[in-house]
Amino acid sequence: MWRRLLYGVLVFSIGVVGCRSTPEEDAVVPSSPAVPSSICVLPGEFTMGSPPAEPGRGPDETAHRVRISRPFRMDATEVTVGEWSALLGGAPEPPKLCGDECPVAQVSWYDVLVYLNARSRRDGLSPCYVLEGCTGEPGTGCPAGQAECRGDFRCDRVDFAGVGCPGWRLPTEAEWEFAARAGGETPFPGGDCISRREAAFDGTVPLAGCPGDEPGTRRVLAGSLPADARGFHELRGNLYEWVWDLHQEFSGESGEDPRGPDVGDQRVVRGGAYAFPMASLRAAHRSKMDPDRRSDMDGFRAVRTAGPPGASSCD
Repeated sequence: MWRRLLYGVLVFSIGVVGCRSTPEEDAVVPSSPAVPSSICVLPGEFTMGSPPAEPGRGPDETAHRVRISRPFRMDATEVTVGEWSALLGGAPEPPKLCGDECPVAQVSWYDVLVYLNARSRRDGLSPCYVLEGCTGEPGTGCPAGQAECRGDFRCDRVDFAGVGCPGWRLPTEAEWEFAARAGGETPFPGGDCISRREAAFDGTVPLAGCPGDEPGTRRVLAGSLPADARGFHELRGNLYEWVWDLHQEFSGESGEDPRGPDVGDQRVVRGGAYAFPMASLRAAHRSKMDPDRRSDMDGFRAVRTAGPPGASSCD
């Protein structure tokens, strides 16, 4: 709810909050879920964060060099309602709001870990997470008509096997940004601006120097917008995406395969959402949420490590 209440602040100075004002009652309901696919991302080094002069820059985006040592596979689209339901049985949201090909939302960070462990077991892979002291029911969404809520499912402790784990997992924040940048250094793929032909966002609040566009009113079907240079759909806009890391301002220190800080209260979400301004879609933009929060503007995509350090292809 805090992100909705502070949307007016975000319009004038992009930070880590925003809002949604239009319900999805007119969302298109498709007939069947898309077949999931993944994109191979090879190891490499890049500058994570943003330069001081980048429009829309947040104070937690200090630029620093990062090396991703292992290849990984990342879902080409956000995980859909159909994919979630097929694995866990039942969707977190009322069916009338979104069909099987819509990206699943109203899933907390804890909910997502349950899905990822189940996906690993389905595929004969070792799960990457051990969840201890959990209470409540995972993946149940919010009460009818409520767009954002504090979920009843939470855990006292989560142990992560690390990026060497063979199972499905959330990307680290560094892996997410590395995939989103696709070798470039500009805020968006190919330049300093982005249009609603490329992403679902609120085009009425552009960055300085960028043209205005139509407002964002609802999420779009997974895979319905053009793929970026790596082959990802809706990696920017549509829904914010959970990543592994706890939130903390970047220190500016370089590193290899960072997993974020060891202490903190909120988890990072990346990529912006359909009712958020253009600035939130920048590759370096960071937002944060309590890990038990469920929102109609937060979803995720899965990754898995696909080779040893330095490998030149994905297995």
